[in-house]
Amino acid sequence: MRLPLIASAKTAPLIFWTMLPMITLFSLPISSCLAIQTSLGELMIEDELMMVRFLKPVRVALHGAVGIFSTIIVILYAQLIFEWAPQSYLQGKKLLVTVAKEHFYQLEANKFHTPFAGVSCFFKKKVFDPVSKAPSFSQFFLSFNKKHEVKNGSNIPKQESKYDLLLFMAQQAILSDNKLILTHGSVHTINNNKHYVATFDQTELNLQQFLKYEKLQAKLKHVKYATLEQLTALYYVNQEAAFELHKRIVQVLWQFLFPFFALFGIFLLGRKKSNLLLGVAFSGLLYFLSYVCSAIAQGFIKHFIIALVLLYGLLLVLFLSGMILYKRYG
Repeated sequence: MRLPLIASAKTAPLIFWTMLPMITLFSLPISSCLAIQTSLGELMIEDELMMVRFLKPVRVALHGAVGIFSTIIVILYAQLIFEWAPQSYLQGKKLLVTVAKEHFYQLEANKFHTPFAGVSCFFKKKVFDPVSKAPSFSQFFLSFNKKHEVKNGSNIPKQESKYDLLLFMAQQAILSDNKLILTHGSVHTINNNKHYVATFDQTELNLQQFLKYEKLQAKLKHVKYATLEQLTALYYVNQEAAFELHKRIVQVLWQFLFPFFALFGIFLLGRKKSNLLLGVAFSGLLYFLSYVCSAIAQGFIKHFIIALVLLYGLLLVLFLSGMILYKRYG
């Protein structure tokens, strides 16, 4: 979705590497569950786990091995969910903004370009300053199409979409930091079938407005991008931060129990053949169920105690149910 903003081949790997912890946050629960499903499923093909069913020491050893595996994974996952993933997502978003700014440097002359949504530009020639390396555009044209909502009347809730069309024409334009400096030109404003014209010797345009940078910065302050230290500091002053902290703790608990759920599933399903598709479906549905439980609890965030009971209770009920069925039928 962001490919039009990628100015060079080295940008794509950079974005991927920055976002890798966020990707791992979603893939690790499924892969850890699938690892148990696949390895034990292969052993069940020829009833190679028969001793586990009848010898208690062997079953205890198997549980211990799954527990060690789960502990190692959960240590990594805790770092991901509390530190690496929130920061990588924030840095990834900022990187996209930086790449979008650098996209201006790659624009070709004598062509119309749409570097951002609602923004188009054209120029005859482009040169770079030998000292500052800032690009300078001659015979520059810029159109900015801004959409906004206008109510028809106080008694009419329906809204209509209208546009403000701004046309900038300048003899020269210089891109410096986050500003586009236009010299010797004019600006045409078209609004509601009205046309206004103004001339200028020099004017500045802030590119952050086109990038909706302020809106992005406000979004990045959301608690879901906060680290463990930040969530702890806000625990008693921000209810959303307190819930987010408990939500991440429960996600860590889910991650610890995913291999055990996979173990329960292997013996309860009693597979006689290796089926990768069944394992992927089981792991994916289990991961989806963990998100459904968190979403249900988040719906009661205004009733904080109820939200916590649901957040921890649903996981506890599911684990106890699986363990009881495993002991009885596994």
